[in-house]
Amino acid sequence: METISLSGVAAVVATVSFTTTSRTGKPQKAHRRCSATTFFRSLYVAYAALALALALPHFATAQECGDVDASGTVTATDSLFVLKKAVGIDVPLQCLPSGLISTGQTSSFGAGSDGDIQSGIPASYTDNGDGTITDNNTGLMWQKQDDSPGGIHSRERVWSWSSGDPWSLDGSVKFFLDTLNTQKFAGYDDWRLPNITELLTLTDYEANVGSPPRAFHRHPNCIGCLDVTLASCSCTQIAPGNEGYWSSTTANLTASAVLLRYSGNISMDWAKKDNLKHARAVRGGL
Repeated sequence: METISLSGVAAVVATVSFTTTSRTGKPQKAHRRCSATTFFRSLYVAYAALALALALPHFATAQECGDVDASGTVTATDSLFVLKKAVGIDVPLQCLPSGLISTGQTSSFGAGSDGDIQSGIPASYTDNGDGTITDNNTGLMWQKQDDSPGGIHSRERVWSWSSGDPWSLDGSVKFFLDTLNTQKFAGYDDWRLPNITELLTLTDYEANVGSPPRAFHRHPNCIGCLDVTLASCSCTQIAPGNEGYWSSTTANLTASAVLLRYSGNISMDWAKKDNLKHARAVRGGL
């Protein structure tokens, strides 16, 4: 979706302001003699001002969104994209959609039922080809899992949330996350456990009244799925085992944490933090 950011306006104004200051941050004084550097700086300021003027009609009706390049953060690149778009350069501007995500249920059970109304934003996922899947609605990037018996991406491996009293997040799941971050899995070192709300977004209520979206259990029975970079290889531990997936959310603020179970349907539960459960790493998001 192409949209231009009002936040980008502020960035552009800041850019124009910066170019009119000296390296010490003080406004440039007028000089009778204009150096080549000053001339080109003035030319750039004029260009930026023109670009801003051309962009204003777009800004007036634009959706508020600073991250127009969908990088996950608002940076100077966003303002550059806005400027390019304003002067007619064909660059994609996009904002993540806002609103609640659809449950995925399409079977109607009468007027007013979920499947009849189908409210919310439809699920949308992109396999990045590097062992991760991006949720295009939330901006969350998820670790894919495979059928390897002991690898860091194994769907079968289980981890403790905590090593014990005082029940902080220091169990073997920390080793799991530290390994991904040390290896800079998919190029990132900010992998973490999802909170329970984030984890619940990975639920399709049309399939078996609650199961992971097909993007997360694409390979038939997950047998022989050993390379998470392949689009066809993606696993979720459903059954047997059914230990559930840890969230970062605590249940009673001390010894228990919240988890999500898959076994043909979905259930949110809690377990003592030193229990062994599955985990799927996530990063980014709004």
